[in-house]
Order: sequence, then structure tokens, then C-alpha cells
Amino acid sequence: MDTNDVKNIKFMRKELFNVWSVPKASLLPAILLGMLVLFTYSTLQNYGPQSTIRKFHSAIHNINQAVVNGNKIRKADWEVLRSTVDEDIGELGNGPFLPNRDVFNIYNSVAERFQEGRAYSLGPMDRRLREVRIAVIYIKDKMPPISMVWVIEKPFGGREWKISAHKTLSAMTDP
Repeated sequence: MDTNDVKNIKFMRKELFNVWSVPKASLLPAILLGMLVLFTYSTLQNYGPQSTIRKFHSAIHNINQAVVNGNKIRKADWEVLRSTVDEDIGELGNGPFLPNRDVFNIYNSVAERFQEGRAYSLGPMDRRLREVRIAVIYIKDKMPPISMVWVIEKPFGGREWKISAHKTLSAMTDP
């Protein structure tokens, strides 16, 4: 290899990585497509049955931490909890008092898993037209995993997925 070959390789390398060597007219559609993809994903990131389960678990975790630490429950956490279930859970009082028995039982079940130090992950889904059943697996090192089936529904005319506390509790207690 002589010095001319080395110069040619350096020149080609420089040209290969020069962004402005691409026709400027093709950059505009690429940038617009990138912006459209980012907008779509940012809009839909908190939509869907999996997102509903994540929000519910996050709210329970935050509420449970506040109760354990003797702090007040944040209204925002209570509102997230209210927005994720299809049954009415009432207004925020002095504690996590849930007048709906099904929601109360589910709350206690999840809070118990968090107190054991378990993390959760979403497992397989069974999709139907307006109902999704998702297995949520609670795991902790050297402990057997615990799996619970959650039922999430999209009400007719509704845009948001909601946890059906009654059906979820039935699915959790059925063998």
C-alpha cells in the first residue's frame, strides 16, 4: 500500500461519514418521520391494559409507603388508584379506607406482596374484544414466584382500560 492509497482511504472515510453529503431534500422527510414516531410513542406510552396495571401497582406502592412511614397519602396517588379501577373507591380519607370490598381485597393482596419485598413483572396475556387477562408474577430471590390473573376491561364508549376488581378477585381465587 502506498501513500496515495492511504490518502484515498482517508478521503473516502471522511466522505462516508459526512452527513451533509446526503441530499438535503431527503433529510426533511426523515426528520418529520422521526418526530411523528416520537409523538406517537409519547402519546400512547401510558395507554393500554399493561399500563393500567403498572399505574395501579405504582399507586399502591406509593400509598403503602406513605402509610408505613406515617406520612399522609398523596391525593395524586389516590386519584391514580381511582382512575385505574372500574368500581368506585370513594374519596381519600385519613387512611387507605376502601369501601369497595373487592378493591380492598386486591389492594391488600398487592400491598402484602410489596411488604414481602417482591417485585412484579407482567406475564402472558389473553386478549378478547374489550377484556384482557394478564398474569402478573410477583418475584423475590429464593422464594417461589406468585402469579395472579388480572382482568382489565375497556368499557363501551370508554377510552381508558380499567381493572375489573370483581372479575380480578374471582380470577385470583379460582383454582
